[in-house]
Amino acid sequence: MADEADQADAIASFERARGVSKVRATLAAIPRRDCIDCGVVIPEKRHKTMPNVQRCFPCQQEFEGER
Repeated sequence: MADEADQADAIASFERARGVSKVRATLAAIPRRDCIDCGVVIPEKRHKTMPNVQRCFPCQQEFEGER
């Protein structure tokens, strides 16, 4: 009986982990609407031009200048 309970627990843990992975993948696919550096909302025009943008224009300029 303990073996069946252990198997059921293992299956449940696997399913939870798989569900978490799916949610993380979904969230990663959604483009950020706020700058990762300053938190300001990135203008829609910038998102349309560069869909995967993560920084507002001033922060991106500063980031590229530091490289």
